[in-house]
Amino acid sequence: MNRIYQPTTPKKTRSSSGRLSSDSSRERIIQSPYFSPTKGRTPAKYDASDVEEATFYRLRSFDKSNEYKNPVKASYECGRATGRDFGDYRSEMSRLTSHLGTLKPILIQEQVADDPWKLLVAVTLLNKTAGKLAIPVFHDIIKRWPTPFDLSQADDKELAALIHRLGTYNIRSKRLIAISKAYVQEPPSLYDIRSSNKTSTHRRCSRFFTPPSNGHCKYPGTPVSHYPGTGPYALDSYRIFSSVRDEPDSEEWMTVMPSDKELILFLKWKWAFIKGMEWSSMKGAVGAITEKYLSSLIAELEKNNVTTS
Repeated sequence: MNRIYQPTTPKKTRSSSGRLSSDSSRERIIQSPYFSPTKGRTPAKYDASDVEEATFYRLRSFDKSNEYKNPVKASYECGRATGRDFGDYRSEMSRLTSHLGTLKPILIQEQVADDPWKLLVAVTLLNKTAGKLAIPVFHDIIKRWPTPFDLSQADDKELAALIHRLGTYNIRSKRLIAISKAYVQEPPSLYDIRSSNKTSTHRRCSRFFTPPSNGHCKYPGTPVSHYPGTGPYALDSYRIFSSVRDEPDSEEWMTVMPSDKELILFLKWKWAFIKGMEWSSMKGAVGAITEKYLSSLIAELEKNNVTTS
């Protein structure tokens, strides 16, 4: 015969302290150590901008694989940390990024990147000279002497007269002729990398190159390092623009740490728009872009309105 068990209510007993307790251990309520009561606790108040800054300060460090944090994940964490809706945050970031794309600095180096000789001629004229003065002269020179051989045979007095309004016209005319002669005799080749005699202070050395003990690092070799007058500005311009033209998958531009303000602004734009990263001319890529950084960069681009073409 089967017994039928009826549910019973455990009896309550009063302890010596006067509290009621169950006579069954199964009825004891155990507070988990992983949860704490929220009653009576007041949530801390944070300023959204402070939380955003703190969040991305943490994200700017390298992870174990030496890769930067994912910008999408970073923006999600930032939106969550600031208490904003993720969709709204991403929508604003998308709007800012689209606007950033319309503000790309237009530099003559990029337009002539497929012809290293023209790039060298352009940077020789642009060195310590405003683009609005140098670029028209560049087009006049190319129209008068369209090839390296033509310019190598140019009369230095005629050339000096053409660039007279740029200043240091005697030095520049002789340098342009010397560059063209060397270019004809030894054209650049990707298979013939020439070492550079130029150096850079430690603070502008790329993190991909180890500086010597004297605090200076040597510029990496390029196919144009052997031409007369190829200083830091010329080498940086070649590495940023022509290296990409020669090798579409090249990441050479990511290792350049220029001192020229227009090249710096271009790299800030390219790092932000192409890679989604914040970039500094002293530290390189330092973390994922934020809404605050994009707004600041857009304001800087609109103020400078770099157009040297």
